[in-house]
Amino acid sequence: MIRGLFVILTLASVAVFPWPVPAVLALSVAVYEPLVPLAAGLFADTLYYAPHAAFIPYFTLSGLLVSVASYLVRRRLRAGIIGE
Repeated sequence: MIRGLFVILTLASVAVFPWPVPAVLALSVAVYEPLVPLAAGLFADTLYYAPHAAFIPYFTLSGLLVSVASYLVRRRLRAGIIGE
């Protein structure tokens, strides 16, 4: 239940706070839920979309990079703990 609360808090902070606050929340939640940074990036790009403003969705790409990194780290840590 606390993980779900952190996910909702992260997505709500995208709409309320400037970008560093949701970024820190997404990084901290990524330890438990690796897809939250991607969801937050998609939500931020969708929320703040302006035609002809930017060609590349930067928030989505950065969320994807953090999600992939957290998934790989999480997988490596679980394999290391189970392997011993």
